[in-house]
Amino acid sequence: MTLNRLRDALVPLLVLLLTLGVWEAIVAYKNIPSYILPAPSAIAVKLVEDRALLFSSLLVTLGVTLKALVIATISAVALALLLAQSKWLERALLPFAIILQVTPIIAIAPLLLIYLSPGTAVLVCAFLVAFFPILSNTALGLASVDHGLQDVFDLYHATGWQKFLYLRLPSALPQFLAGLRIGGGLALIGAIVAELAAGASGGRRILASVAQCMMFVADFGMSLEEAAHYPRIDVSGPEGCSADLRLPEETLAALVADGGPTVAAYGNRDRVRDAIRRAFPRRRGHVLACRTAAELGVALNRLLVDLVIVDVAGPTDDTWKAAALAADYPCTAFFAWSPLRVSDAGSVARCAGLGFTDVLAEGIDDAAFRDLVTPKAFTARFAAALEPAHAVLGLESAVQRRAWRWIVSRGGRPVRTDLLAKALGVTREHLSRSFATAGAPNLKRVIDLVRVIAAAELSKSPGYDAADVARVLEFASPSHLTSTAQRVCGTRSASLARLRTGDIIERFKEGRGRSRG
Repeated sequence: MTLNRLRDALVPLLVLLLTLGVWEAIVAYKNIPSYILPAPSAIAVKLVEDRALLFSSLLVTLGVTLKALVIATISAVALALLLAQSKWLERALLPFAIILQVTPIIAIAPLLLIYLSPGTAVLVCAFLVAFFPILSNTALGLASVDHGLQDVFDLYHATGWQKFLYLRLPSALPQFLAGLRIGGGLALIGAIVAELAAGASGGRRILASVAQCMMFVADFGMSLEEAAHYPRIDVSGPEGCSADLRLPEETLAALVADGGPTVAAYGNRDRVRDAIRRAFPRRRGHVLACRTAAELGVALNRLLVDLVIVDVAGPTDDTWKAAALAADYPCTAFFAWSPLRVSDAGSVARCAGLGFTDVLAEGIDDAAFRDLVTPKAFTARFAAALEPAHAVLGLESAVQRRAWRWIVSRGGRPVRTDLLAKALGVTREHLSRSFATAGAPNLKRVIDLVRVIAAAELSKSPGYDAADVARVLEFASPSHLTSTAQRVCGTRSASLARLRTGDIIERFKEGRGRSRG
C-alpha cells in the first residue's frame, strides 16, 4: 500500500517536472522574449524577488475572497430557508437563481465597475459567483428529504418546526457542504477576474499600451522588444495621466506645468493608487506612481513634488527607505496611508518620528483625501505664506494682486508673461503697464523674486544642493540661479538657505540688484 501511495504521488510530480522542462527548453531554443512567454526559471526568480509585494497582494485577494464567501454563505442559506418555507417563492425565484448561476462573471464585472468603486466591485463580483451555487445546492438539499423518514415523523405527529430542524436541515447538510466547496473556489476566481478588470493593467490601459507599442514599431522602426520597454505616457483614463520617470526632464516638467499639485505615491496596492487618482483627476493634479524608494528619490530630485503619499500597510525595508526621505525633504509634505489597525501602531509611530506631516486612515479619509492634503502641499503653503507680501511690495491694483497670486501659485517655477496675461484675461501690454506704474516693481523682477524665495525654501532641505534646486525650479543652470539671486537680493545661491522670506523681500525693496529684463 505504501508503494502504491508513493507511486500515486510521484507520477503527477514527474509529469509536472517534465512539462516545466519542455517549457523551459522551448523558450530557450526559440529565444522567445519574456514579455511574450516567460520561462519557468524567470517566473521563479520574479517570485523570489517580488515575494513581499506578491505576498501582500495574495493576502488582499484572500481577504476579499473570505469576506465574500462569508457574506454569500449567510445570505444564501437565509434565502434557501425562506424558500423552503414557501413553495410559491421557491417556484418563483429558484429558476432565476439557476440561470444567474451560469452567467459568466466577466460579463458582469465591467458593469459593476461603472456603478461601484473598484474595491466594492471586486467584493460584489466574488459574492455573486459564490452566492448562487450555495443557494441552489442548499435549496435542493432542503427539498430532497427521504420519504420514509418523513412518514416516520408524520407517524409520531412531529410538528413542522421539528420536521424542519431534525429532518430537513440534516438531510440538506451534504448538499450545503458541496455548494460551499464550489462557492469557495468560485469566490476566489471571481475576486481575481474582478481585480483584473478593475486594475490599472487591465481594460482601456492595455489597449492604450498596445496602440503606443504599435506606433513605436510602425512610425519609429523599433523592434517589438524595444517598443515594449520604451517609456510611455498613459492618458487612457479621465482620472489622470501617468508618466514613466525615465522620460526626459523637459517632458516631465511640461506635464507637471499643466496645473495642480504634484503628488508622488509610493506603494503597490491598487486601492491606494486609485484613491489618489480619484482625488487628483487630470488638470487638478499630477500623480507620479513610485514602486521603489529609488524611484521616489528620483522624482523628488527632478520635479517640484508637493506631496508624498507612502503606503505603510505591510511595510518592507524599501518602505522605510522611502519614508526616511521625509527627513531629507522637509519642504515636501509626507503623508502615511494606513488601515490603522492595532498592528499598524508601530508603523504610524515610526512615520511620526521621521517627520511625516500626517496619517491618512484608509477607508475613512478616502472621500476627503484631496481636502485634507492640498492645504499642506508645498505650493499651497508657499502661496499662503506670500499672499500678504503684495501689500509690502506696493501691488495694490486688482490686476497686480491677481497676477501676484497667480505667480506665487506656481511655487517658484518659470512664468511666461503671455500665459499669465491670458490667464488674467488682459493683454500682455496692459499687464506690463500695470506693473510699471505707481511705484510698483516691474513684472520681470516680481517673477524673479518669487522664484528666488522658492529656491531659498528648497535650499533648507538637506536632500537638495544648488544643482538640485536649479533643476527642480527649472532654472537653466546653477549659474543661472546664482545670477538671479544676485540681482534679486545681492547674494549667491549657496547663501540662500540662511535667508528668511522677509529678509529677501527687504533686500529686494532696497534695490541691491536690478533685473536685466
